[in-house]
Amino acid sequence: MERGGSKRVDHFRTNRMSYRIQRALWRREPWDGARVAWSGPASRKAMMPNADPVQSLFDGKSKGWNAKYAPGGPLAQRVILFAQSLATSAPPPAKVLDLGCGTGNLAAALAERGYNVIGTDIAEGMIRQARMSFPSAKVDWQLLPVNWTRLPVPDGSLDAVVSSSVFEYLPDLRHAFSECARVVRPGGYLLLTVPNVLNRVRRLERLIKPVAHVMAAVQPLGQIAALRRYADYLQLSQNRLTPDGWNAEAHRAGLGPAETPALPDAPPLVLLKFKKYSTG
Repeated sequence: MERGGSKRVDHFRTNRMSYRIQRALWRREPWDGARVAWSGPASRKAMMPNADPVQSLFDGKSKGWNAKYAPGGPLAQRVILFAQSLATSAPPPAKVLDLGCGTGNLAAALAERGYNVIGTDIAEGMIRQARMSFPSAKVDWQLLPVNWTRLPVPDGSLDAVVSSSVFEYLPDLRHAFSECARVVRPGGYLLLTVPNVLNRVRRLERLIKPVAHVMAAVQPLGQIAALRRYADYLQLSQNRLTPDGWNAEAHRAGLGPAETPALPDAPPLVLLKFKKYSTG
């Protein structure tokens, strides 16, 4: 009786702990900069030798990613945010490249507004889903190599590059900024959303990141899928800079801040806009 009672108490404590952790983790859905869907880098690499973990992450989420842009979805307002900011600087029929277009929701929306759009991504599943979801969209969908170093457009041929929650995952920020600066004309723009390190959730993530995978490996915590996904996200989302840090990276590439974002409530995600310095 005593041993059985002890097991029931332990089981109750475990379930209560699991519930609290899962509830806390799922609260991150509204800012969802992660696009996390797979069970972990180790298991994915076992199935896909030499696979890039970010590419695997996006491929794993591709079939259900469109739902996030549905009315009421966590990313429903992101298209509006980009479209409104872009319209004030580079109105249609401007030429725009969507770097990391995912399932094409932003690219297709911009094309519908009259922009000339190129949608690019390293995840084949995302590009495939974009073509299926928006078959009549006037978008040039292009799959980038996983280790891309050059965007598929000539120098100075674009009015703007947009990139939704991509720069936090890039292995070489300096080169990415330089390449975006190369393809936009003088006076052209780069718009990107990045994690806001001033947000209290982001500050907490910085503290727990070193131990996140350790927690996910401990039983019974390792059985919680949400915790494993969250640990993977924290490992892959490696570029967390202050506003001054992002400005410094952009400046090295010849880009300056086009406007200062208003952060009254320190949102978890912030839209940054940079303008390429004019020559002469």
